[in-house]
Amino acid sequence: MAASSIKKFKDINPTDMKIGSIKPNENGCTAFIKLPIPGKFGYVQFPYIRSFGASSYQDSGKYSLTLVMDQKDQEENKSVADVVQWAKDIEQQAKVLLKENSQEFFGCDDISDEDLDESFNPWIRESPKHEGMFTLKLPFIQDKNGKQITELFDKKGKAFSKRSNIRDNIPSQSMCKAIITPASLYCIKGKSGICWKLRSVMVDSSKREEKKEELAFLSDSDDE
Repeated sequence: MAASSIKKFKDINPTDMKIGSIKPNENGCTAFIKLPIPGKFGYVQFPYIRSFGASSYQDSGKYSLTLVMDQKDQEENKSVADVVQWAKDIEQQAKVLLKENSQEFFGCDDISDEDLDESFNPWIRESPKHEGMFTLKLPFIQDKNGKQITELFDKKGKAFSKRSNIRDNIPSQSMCKAIITPASLYCIKGKSGICWKLRSVMVDSSKREEKKEELAFLSDSDDE
């Protein structure tokens, strides 16, 4: 991954995102996403953002990283707020591309905005319980044989051992600087969306906000 193929998110205008040829499959169709970045693959770098850590669905070995941006994070760090808006704009451009190619993706000449919204799987999700909190889920990249391509580094840029535990390397509440790459724009079984994957991540767990347990002992004052 050459440095020339990486751009900071703020240097990518979401409206410049385009798609290549649309490829049908038995469940729908997908399209490769094109970014105005040199090289075969384009990579986008985020600033440090708090995370819920790495997780693997039902211990399948397929990991993902979830970034979390709550109201406090956005108020204290403008870059975090800018990432939220950028991700929303990326989603909007994805919907524009889906609508422009309604026939290929949905089998109709012009899908309505209402039907498109109903079919669309959000990439950036707002918490139903915490107003102003947004999350981005980034799957790790694997090759056809299941070998992990995503690279993990500590805050000094040293690569974690491939034999180490991924959950230990990226604990919950750690700060993560992610480099992501677009995977596809898709419509599968009537559900559409955009998928981005995690190419590499730099992890700083020294700034974790450890959950503090409440003191569970009663006062001795009544016994004296």
